[in-house]
Amino acid sequence: MLALRRQHSLGTFFRFLDGQHEAIAILTNYGKKYDKDVIKDFWFQDDRRTESACFELDEAALVSASAQGEEGRTEMLTAEQFSAKMDHIRAASKTFGEDRDRSFEAKTCEDQLNLLAFQQTLQSEAGPSFMVPLVGLSLNETVRQCFVNNWPKKADKLHAAFKIPDRRWTYLKLKALTEIRDWEQLEVFAKKRPSIGYEAFAEHLISTGNSRQSLSYIQRSDGRNRSELYVKAGEWIKAGEECRGRGDRGKLNELISRAPNQIIASQLNAFLEETRAF
Repeated sequence: MLALRRQHSLGTFFRFLDGQHEAIAILTNYGKKYDKDVIKDFWFQDDRRTESACFELDEAALVSASAQGEEGRTEMLTAEQFSAKMDHIRAASKTFGEDRDRSFEAKTCEDQLNLLAFQQTLQSEAGPSFMVPLVGLSLNETVRQCFVNNWPKKADKLHAAFKIPDRRWTYLKLKALTEIRDWEQLEVFAKKRPSIGYEAFAEHLISTGNSRQSLSYIQRSDGRNRSELYVKAGEWIKAGEECRGRGDRGKLNELISRAPNQIIASQLNAFLEETRAF
């Protein structure tokens, strides 16, 4: 009976608030701080689905925040925390789904639920000795964790389940394999011309201090860009040879003017002289 009386009295109060923006703002702030059920009841009765769904997402975020350890480190969620987080996101998805204009948000929540379930399974399979919290990571970071921990088949499952676009997937795998320095698997991955092109492979390897490993990808890049890629990799002589092979005297002159020392400048100048013989 107490709950019923509370519900009737709240209904009367909510009707009184109709259109009273300042009063609604006060109620919202009060409810968020002291009585979340009141604000949830108000949003439900006032048909404010978006506010209600966003509130559930905020609650899910608070569950994750409660798992923060010292110095902001993320700790693993307990079973109760994980269940609570899932419940809040599930409620948000249901509420968004009741609004035809919020189908994207509903789908995003569903994807998040699926990712969280995948992460929880992954965490469980990794065992208690695996101390990296996986639940709550972004999709990109989850893919990265799969590669760096030698779970490539799990990464492939994420690729398929979440329909990760090919270019994004290629960059994720390139970066992860570079991070763990698995040059053999990177070469296998690149055998079919990657959607981002070999130049992107070379640029990434150079930028991460792996210039030597970039050379095979430079060789497969578009001819017009090879010489500059060789320069970025510190291979000035190879850059000059590339220009000589194409008979590109203009680029050779430019390289001579930029040469880091006289020895390299002299070799590049010799290549320039050779192009005059053709």
